[in-house]
This record gives sequence, structure tokens and C-alpha cells, in this order.
Amino acid sequence: MTYEKQYLKRFMDNSAILSNMLCQLDLENYFDRKNKQAKHAYDKNCLVPIKIELLTILLTEREAHCALLSIFGYTSKQIAKLMILSPRTVEHYIVCIKKKFYIQTRSELIITLLQSDFVHNMINLINK
Repeated sequence: MTYEKQYLKRFMDNSAILSNMLCQLDLENYFDRKNKQAKHAYDKNCLVPIKIELLTILLTEREAHCALLSIFGYTSKQIAKLMILSPRTVEHYIVCIKKKFYIQTRSELIITLLQSDFVHNMINLINK
């Protein structure tokens, strides 16, 4: 299988998985309003590894949640409301993620994440 076909297949598979995840995940109740964090967040130093070819990039848990909600199509204001953060903080996390991947736009970020193993790592994190 060629390089392009391999990434297109992973992109399509991850898109289908994300659609199912969005249907099953109750985002309003996923984030704990009292403790201002995701309900499963026991380890404050939790890092989410993302593999792209031979490169592994580590995202903090909050960066990973912002990235996941961005993939779902949420704006910074909507993400901030769900995660109980300010929209500016969410923008900061998105900028940090883009710097880690050496990319410029949010759409590039989404495509990169869908071509990586990010979706599977987030499913494991959410199902802890």
C-alpha cells in the first residue's frame, strides 16, 4: 500500500471512530465542574503520546482534550465552556500543540491528529 493510501485509510478509520465516540461521550458530564478537570484525571502529570511515523510527541492532558474537542469541531469558546477554562487559555493550549507539531493552522492540526494514533490514545485515556 502506498504512503498516501495508508494515511488516507487511517484518516477514514479514525474519522469513523471519532463519530462513534462523539455519539457515546456525554461531554457536558465528562468534565467535572467542581474540580475543573476531566473526571478520569487522577494523575496531574499525565502525558498523551502521539506517534507520527518515527516521531513521538507528548501532549499534556489538557492539550489533548483541547485537541480532541477541536477535532469534533468545537470553537475555543465552546471548549472553554466545557472544560471550565477561559477561551484565551484554550487558545494558548492550541498554539502550544501547533508549535509541537510545527504546523500553522487548526485544520492542519486536525488532519495531522487524524493521521496519527491520537484517537486511539484518547479512547484509552477516556476509558481509564
